[in-house]
Amino acid sequence: MIPPGPAGKIASIESGEFDITTTVCTLEDGTEVAMMQEWPVRTPRPFIQKNAPDVPLVTGQRILDFLFPLAKGGTAGIPGPFGAGKTVTQQQLARWSDAQIVVYIGCGERGNEMTEVLTEFPHLMDPQNWQTADEQDHDDSKHLQHAGRRA
Repeated sequence: MIPPGPAGKIASIESGEFDITTTVCTLEDGTEVAMMQEWPVRTPRPFIQKNAPDVPLVTGQRILDFLFPLAKGGTAGIPGPFGAGKTVTQQQLARWSDAQIVVYIGCGERGNEMTEVLTEFPHLMDPQNWQTADEQDHDDSKHLQHAGRRA
């Protein structure tokens, strides 16, 4: 295996018994590859400027807004044991938060529980124009439709 970064064709490869620091392969550009390689655990995404969040996300849940404020454009995690209300909290955030787009990624049991919210979305009032998704006649409301229904 070649570590991330170097590319090209193999110029030579050795056979036999080696220790982990011995070069066993050389690429055409002269890059030497040993048995042991150090790979980065995570490569951060490139950015020009990182903006600090300064606009709060009004969740509609007083306990979250007061004790655990969230920032618009930020991320949050909800840890807890079975039956603690994690899914109910996610549903409340999806329904009532001051967000124009809700992105939810879930699988298994959590994905099945969020189906209830997805079926209710077309009937919820949009605080931007006080209409339901069913009443709006533009194409933007189609993403609020239930995943199993075609618009």
